[in-house]
Amino acid sequence: MDTLTHAISGAVIGAATGRSNAAEMRHRALWGALFAAFPDSDIVMALFTDHFTYLNEHRGLTHSLVLLPVWAAILGWIGAAPWRPEWRARWRDMALLAATVLAAHILGDLITSYGTKVFTPFYDAPLAFPITFIIDPVFTAILLVGLVAALWKKRAAYAAASGVVLAAYLVLQVFAQQWATEIGRQHAAAIGAESAPVVVFPQPLSPFNWKVVVVESGNYHRAYVNLLEDEPRERAGRDENLLRRIASAYQPVHALQWKTYPRFPRDAEYRDVAYTAWSQDGFAGFRTFALLPYVTNMRGDERNVCVWFTDLRFTLQGMDSPFEYAMCRGLDGQWRMEMNKEKQAKRPDE
Repeated sequence: MDTLTHAISGAVIGAATGRSNAAEMRHRALWGALFAAFPDSDIVMALFTDHFTYLNEHRGLTHSLVLLPVWAAILGWIGAAPWRPEWRARWRDMALLAATVLAAHILGDLITSYGTKVFTPFYDAPLAFPITFIIDPVFTAILLVGLVAALWKKRAAYAAASGVVLAAYLVLQVFAQQWATEIGRQHAAAIGAESAPVVVFPQPLSPFNWKVVVVESGNYHRAYVNLLEDEPRERAGRDENLLRRIASAYQPVHALQWKTYPRFPRDAEYRDVAYTAWSQDGFAGFRTFALLPYVTNMRGDERNVCVWFTDLRFTLQGMDSPFEYAMCRGLDGQWRMEMNKEKQAKRPDE
């Protein structure tokens, strides 16, 4: 979830749990917003760690339920203004507010596709129950309307009501997730892969837009679906605006366009080179990070070659993947990971 939405959610919780007077609600809303934004302060890791360490440790220690009491106590102490005589009485209240909004932040990240290490440092695997896209205008708007109404009317009930509406919206997204999963299971059965895992990912622009992936041995089968669309959409050209390109990918259930992505090239020679690139020690961070990795491109020859990888989890129709990396072997025989490496060749299978 984006940090702005987290901050708004913290402000809503602060307003909803305070007394219905303007000064108290504004005070708690402000501190709730600051507390809720705190977990994303782990972005500072990007300044002094390598790229993949940051990707794998983001949403780690600051997003841990195990460490939540520690963070809540520290944030509550800061919010209680310890230089004031009455700070001890205020500390309990502020620590409870901090604990509540931190839990809401963790939950908000847990329902996106990235993955959150909620039990670190005791269990370090990221968990996800993806039902909402990382930037969801509907999600944000529900909270924002409740916050504005509460502060304007000086009634905490409006903030609480937005939480109830948001809960109903999340239930709707759970049903949409199950519907999209069933579509994937039906396709798996149709291609003779009934036991193949099906994973689905919420998509931008609509809670009814989903990416459906059937994970067959060595291949991914991907479709973009809009669960409520009736008429097939015409695919937007590359010269059209980004939102139009993205939106045009999502087709009605009866007109899905399934595309197959081999994890590695089918050609044996290309596959051996790609697997060698994939197995390099310098690429271990991406191997840890990627859930649905596959080769997107290759270029060069036996002595000087680049192999591009990405994670199908984060690809969107009509735009470049934000997590695409090249492993390149130079004339010296050494493999190096390169970011933003320009591609000049299509995938060898195309």
